[in-house]
Amino acid sequence: MQAKSMVPINIDNWREVPKSILDSLWKDVNLAFHLDENMRKNIIGSVGNKWRQFKCNLNKKFIVPYLNDPSLLEANPRGLHKPPPSYHIEETHWKEFVKRRTSKEFQDFRKLQQERRNHLQYPHRTSRHSYTELEADLQAKWGTTEQIDRSILWKEARKDSSGNYVTERDKVKGEAIEDMLEQRKEGKLIEIGTNDILTQVLGTAEHPGRVRGQSRGVTQRDYFHKPVGGGGGLRGLQKKQIEFERQSNIRHREEIEKLKESFMSKLEELSTKMAHMQANFDSHSSFCSHSRVNTIEVEAPIDTAPEVEAPMETTPDVEAPIDTTPEVEVLMDTTPGVEAPVDTSTLYETPTPSPSIHPEPLKKDVKCKLYIEQGGDVVALGRVVATKGNVNGKSLAPGNYRMVVDRCLDGSAKLPVSVGDEMTLVVHAVNSYVAWPSHLIITYDHEQGPKRLKRKRILAACPPT
Repeated sequence: MQAKSMVPINIDNWREVPKSILDSLWKDVNLAFHLDENMRKNIIGSVGNKWRQFKCNLNKKFIVPYLNDPSLLEANPRGLHKPPPSYHIEETHWKEFVKRRTSKEFQDFRKLQQERRNHLQYPHRTSRHSYTELEADLQAKWGTTEQIDRSILWKEARKDSSGNYVTERDKVKGEAIEDMLEQRKEGKLIEIGTNDILTQVLGTAEHPGRVRGQSRGVTQRDYFHKPVGGGGGLRGLQKKQIEFERQSNIRHREEIEKLKESFMSKLEELSTKMAHMQANFDSHSSFCSHSRVNTIEVEAPIDTAPEVEAPMETTPDVEAPIDTTPEVEVLMDTTPGVEAPVDTSTLYETPTPSPSIHPEPLKKDVKCKLYIEQGGDVVALGRVVATKGNVNGKSLAPGNYRMVVDRCLDGSAKLPVSVGDEMTLVVHAVNSYVAWPSHLIITYDHEQGPKRLKRKRILAACPPT
């Protein structure tokens, strides 16, 4: 993916890619996988293979069909002028790429490579599955961690998914490998250097620079353990990568231990401060409690006798006598010389919803408390939306308000006006529009709660003298 987006396709050869682009590729890969610097050459080479395969797929999918069938080009003369939109390729790069791929030189080169490919007698059947992955699968299947001989890998790579050889030629070579493996067990087979079972069965010497039956990057010095200096090759790089990861893990563990020590030190310091603060708090609380007890002991006794006001003379502009009962509102008769009786039933009042509590229609967005019966408890809090219109597809009945329920205070309370079978409880109507009778709605301004009425001083009318 990195090669597709970072390396232009108009570059003919991977060796011509600028070093700045290669550095960026290595940086991105290293950020994702944290690799040793010695792995750079192998990784960059692998990216180059993916980039060449990408260009090959572009040529095969978008250019070759026009070359093989000229009628396609006649039907769409500009079919090769625009790059495929899904790959985000610059148009100038695409035109250079098409020009190069449609040239006579490239077509001759392509035919030559196809002829070489046709000479391959024993193609593997693993598709994109590498020999390394095949070896891992066989190790898991056979329950071993030992390295599997390359002749066995070569033989298994010529079988299909059912475990059968695809061609008779592959079958002959596979059976020959099995016979020689039996001879090895019996000690009748002689193998020296690269002249092992696979070389003897195929009848051709090992090609320099690569090893048959092994993944890309494995050299003869890796597989046949040839004595070379410097510990090069893929296996040498793998060992260096393993050592690099081991050292990295050691450094990470050391850093984690340092963080733990720092954390525990700060935690201990914080615990000490908390203990000191708790001790100060306990000392302060004990002192405050002792001071409050002393204050109570020396406090003077409180006279609990009710206050009694002296009677007033019944002269004009003189206040009438005040009852000594707890503070109540005194209503005086206007008849001269006659004192009205005191009504003690209104000593404490709790307003209840009633039709007369809203002399005027409530305004929109007024916050209210909602009841389901007069004199009951508040079951929800809501806001006025409208005094007429529709609610859930039904016309609003006279005397009802369209409300939105903001909060439910009683989850078991039923709606005074239910909405079908789906919305019957108040808790179902939270953040929904419902119809609510006006006499069961009380605004925050009217909701006073239990409250002691203030005593009023009323001047009594005096009889004429």
